[in-house]
Amino acid sequence: MQLSGSCTVEKCFSAGSLSQKEAIASELLAVRTELSKTKQGPHLLRKLDIDRYSTKPDQWRSKQASKESAYKEFYAAFGSTESKSTKSNKFLSDASMDTSELEELDAKKERDGSLTSMSMLDDTLAETKMKRKRKREVTSEDAVSSNKAVENAVKNFLSSGKPGKKRHEPQNRD
Repeated sequence: MQLSGSCTVEKCFSAGSLSQKEAIASELLAVRTELSKTKQGPHLLRKLDIDRYSTKPDQWRSKQASKESAYKEFYAAFGSTESKSTKSNKFLSDASMDTSELEELDAKKERDGSLTSMSMLDDTLAETKMKRKRKREVTSEDAVSSNKAVENAVKNFLSSGKPGKKRHEPQNRD
């Protein structure tokens, strides 16, 4: 089984109902030995708990039902978020909503999305301004230090002459 195939099976399993999950588990159980020899097979068998399905199917069903009810309770308590798992499982909650609730939900998502993008834009602009400010500070510090260096070099050059001898003065030749 290829990586994309195992991902597809996992997604179908997580999105399916309890009876669909059981059908997928029974199909995988039938090819378990061949599947365990592939690269992604052992991971898929562990992830979907096929060993428990083969030895204790009732316990496997109750665990799957428990996971599904916990998800539904969480979704009912906290509502929709923008994560991938809730996007793929939207049908669980959307079936019970009427059109006004769906419109309100869409408006909220649009508003939240625009607020998020605006705050990200503000953060990016603030970072850019800080970088420019730091660059100006460094540049001005470099300019001040280079001006001092030039002044020191000129002083050293002018003072390096011999004492008592004046430089570049015209001599009287009368």
